[in-house]
Amino acid sequence: MASLGSLAEMAITQFVINLRYSLMAISLSQKTDTRFKGIWRALFGYAITDEIFAVAYGSSEPVSRSYFAGLMSLPVVGWTLGTLFGAILGNVMPEFVTNALGVALYGMFIAIVLPKTKTDNKILTVVCITIAVSLIMRYTPGLSSV
Repeated sequence: MASLGSLAEMAITQFVINLRYSLMAISLSQKTDTRFKGIWRALFGYAITDEIFAVAYGSSEPVSRSYFAGLMSLPVVGWTLGTLFGAILGNVMPEFVTNALGVALYGMFIAIVLPKTKTDNKILTVVCITIAVSLIMRYTPGLSSV
């Protein structure tokens, strides 16, 4: 059984990891058109992912409801099926395969963000701050376990 300290560390870690979705939603909500209200705001909050954020934020036009619906439809099906298959196959696949898939996730995220840093100084600044905070968290005693 996990100790109370490790449970608190896991809770803090999950909070920090998932905080980025709030920040992405706030940022992207500034690019939505005026008809983006009501249930669409709830769907917007539900469907924000790194990939959807990157594509929608890269759009030169305001994000419309139809654009966002099209953007989120396939990923939602993918998450659902991916969760199902991950739950079924995660315990069957060899450890080296699951470890490799974990590394591939970071590669995918870098492939999404890196091209935009070449043309948008704001994104480059955020990436540099993120790297600095990550290094501080990693090498500061007490924070390295978060």
